Amino acid sequence: MAYNPIEDLIIETILFLIVFLSFTVYAILKWFVQTTEKVQILRPHKALIAIANNPDNNELTTISNNDNSIEWIDIECKNNKKLYDTKGNVIVIGTPSPKIHTMATYDINGNILTDSSVKVRHEAKKVIFMDPNDKKDEKGKLKKLYQEGYLSKERYNSMMKDLNK
Repeated sequence: MAYNPIEDLIIETILFLIVFLSFTVYAILKWFVQTTEKVQILRPHKALIAIANNPDNNELTTISNNDNSIEWIDIECKNNKKLYDTKGNVIVIGTPSPKIHTMATYDINGNILTDSSVKVRHEAKKVIFMDPNDKKDEKGKLKKLYQEGYLSKERYNSMMKDLNK
């Protein structure tokens, strides 16, 4: 059998293409996984929990001194996590009962704040709900958290920037 340089060239080209395509597919899959992970990390409720669990932040915490006044939250909401701002306002992240309107702001007694007698006091503590399963209005919920005073303007702008990526 005679030596055929064209066959060797074809085999080398095919091997080169296989290696090149393998690296290309690997790079695309790696990029896709990293991009997908970033989107999941940037969800507002996860970002807020991370902020509250960071001991160096000065906006939110998971610890409250007077937790007894908001017992109704645990009855009305399943699998919840309560975050407190520096004024004692509460963000409840969990699956609310059908009775709770997630876009409403409540007082610590469970009344919608606009209908509550507590609204006349300047220092009324507020409760707002975030449902992690409801992705349709995350920007609106962040805006409401900022307007209600739960988040600083800097934190709000940072989280909105992350959502817009």
